[in-house]
Amino acid sequence: MCGLPLCEVWSERDISSKCTIAGIAIYGTAALFGMLAHLPVVSMFGILAQQHFGIESFHVGFLFALAAAANVATNACVAPRLLRFWGDIQAGALGSFTVVLGALALMNDLLAVSVCGLVTVYIGVAVSSSSVACGSAKLTDQRNRSTLMTGVRMLKNTGAIMSPVIAGAVASTHVQLLFLVTAVAALVAGTTQLLTMRWNLHLQELSGNKGTMTMLEGDDSNNDKDDNHKTVVPI
Repeated sequence: MCGLPLCEVWSERDISSKCTIAGIAIYGTAALFGMLAHLPVVSMFGILAQQHFGIESFHVGFLFALAAAANVATNACVAPRLLRFWGDIQAGALGSFTVVLGALALMNDLLAVSVCGLVTVYIGVAVSSSSVACGSAKLTDQRNRSTLMTGVRMLKNTGAIMSPVIAGAVASTHVQLLFLVTAVAALVAGTTQLLTMRWNLHLQELSGNKGTMTMLEGDDSNNDKDDNHKTVVPI
C-alpha cells in the first residue's frame, strides 16, 4: 500500500510513456492547427492584396517583411516573457487567440485594418510556436525525447501538407472566406491547450519530479533499474 487514500504507483517508464502520448496529442494538435492557421495567410494574402486592394507585388513583399519583423521581435522580446510569467499553456492559448483576431481583421475591406491583421497573425504565430516548443520539451526525458519531438514535428508537417490543399480549395470560392477557416483552425489550437491544461500540468509536474518520491521494489539484478523506481501518484 502507498499510504494514501487513492493513489497509483508509476515507474519512470510509465511516466515517460504517458508524457509522450500527452505531448504528441496536445502539442502535436496545436502545431497541426497552428500550421493550418498560418500557412494559408502566407500563401493567399498576396492574392487578396492584389485582387481586392490593387497592391503591386513589390508592396506586398514589403508588407510581409513588416509582418516577419514583428514575428522576430515577438520571438526575441515578448514570447520569452509571456512564457515565463504565464506559462507555456496560457501563453500558447493567447497566441492562438491572437491569430484568430488577426485572421478576422484580414477579412476587413479597409487596407489598414487588413495589414494590421497580417501583422497580428504573425505576432500570434510567434507566441504559439514558442509555446509548442517549450511545452513539449517539458514533457521529455532521455527515454522519450526523440519520439515526442518527432511526433510533434510530424503533425506540424502534416499541417503544412494540408494547408495548401485547403487554402486552394477555399480560396477558389472566395479568398476572404479562407481567413475565416484560418481563424477556426487557430481557435481549435488554443482551445485544445486550455481544455487539456490540467492533464498537461499534472504530467509536467511528474516529469520534472521523477525520482523525488520513490521506493525500491524487487531485485536490481533481475529487473530493469528504471522500473524499480516508483513514483506515488495521487488520483
